[in-house]
Amino acid sequence: MLWVIGMVFPINWLRRVSPTFRQHYDPLVPLEWVHIIMHTLLFVVLTLLLIYVFQLPLNRRTVLIVLGTLLAVGIFQEILQLQTKNRPFMWYEVYDLAVDLAAGVLGLGLAGLIWERGEQIKVNG
Repeated sequence: MLWVIGMVFPINWLRRVSPTFRQHYDPLVPLEWVHIIMHTLLFVVLTLLLIYVFQLPLNRRTVLIVLGTLLAVGIFQEILQLQTKNRPFMWYEVYDLAVDLAAGVLGLGLAGLIWERGEQIKVNG
């Protein structure tokens, strides 16, 4: 839960109220690759946390649960960001959601590799 709270925290608000934060954050904002890496990191970790905390088996149902949850968190995150930007939902937000879902797929693949490795250790160990 703390991870999700950190994910949806309104960074633009923090930029407005903290000159120190703005000084370190603003040089990174125009770099699209930094934006993509941050979204990817946040949503891969969220995927792994969902699977681990709720002990979800790796099957189609889990894929739907995880991607649905990521989509909901992503939409909530975008809505909060738009509140501080004071503009409507646009194609850029759809792009962010696509990155979030791609990160979820990456996280599911990583979970599969971790699970497979764990099963190999159990069998061999």
